[in-house]
Amino acid sequence: SQRLLGNLQNFNSFERHEEEPKVICGKTHDELINLLVIGIQECIGKGFESIGVICKNRMDAEELYMKIDEMVSCKLVIDDECEIEKGVTIIPGYMSKGLEFDAVLAFGVDSVNYTSNFDRKLLYIACTRALHHLKLYYCGEKSKFLHKRV
Repeated sequence: SQRLLGNLQNFNSFERHEEEPKVICGKTHDELINLLVIGIQECIGKGFESIGVICKNRMDAEELYMKIDEMVSCKLVIDDECEIEKGVTIIPGYMSKGLEFDAVLAFGVDSVNYTSNFDRKLLYIACTRALHHLKLYYCGEKSKFLHKRV
């Protein structure tokens, strides 16, 4: 996650010694959704109790929820009134700040969604929500912030 910020970093952080994050590409949007569902199932199989599927914004989170709700049990959190529970939570990145998940699956980390310095910070927030496991999913061209080894 430190690599995402590059020279913008002005704080001390600590290193985790867990599995390296994985960046996963789908050839089509439908394939990417199937890869995400497989990733969720793998996280459940590994015993992760809280799994955050973090999208860039509310619209992306709602769209993803509509597509995978029947494939995997999940909850959509799009406002402050929703409670974060164990299980699979789909949430926009801006709502994830301050939360922690055993595993985070960041969805849609492509060159269209993450281009500006503000987007870079949103992606950093999403990635740092993971306590133990992080995967980043994209279709098309990955975000320029991922071109340095993540």
